[in-house]
Amino acid sequence: MRELPTICVDSSEFVVSKLKDRGTHQAFGVVTNAQDFMHILKLYVERELTDRKAERAAGQTSKAPV
Repeated sequence: MRELPTICVDSSEFVVSKLKDRGTHQAFGVVTNAQDFMHILKLYVERELTDRKAERAAGQTSKAPV
């Protein structure tokens, strides 16, 4: 079993602070509009997937017989 990080997104700093005050140390607090957060998250996930595909393609090319 491994620790799973939690992300708290809220437009109110009070909610994020309350989460930290309760001792939720594995939580990350983000004070922003949820729509903006989801848009940025989507961009980073898409970038990560593109990078992984490029790494796999490069790895398969280097393993090809000569």
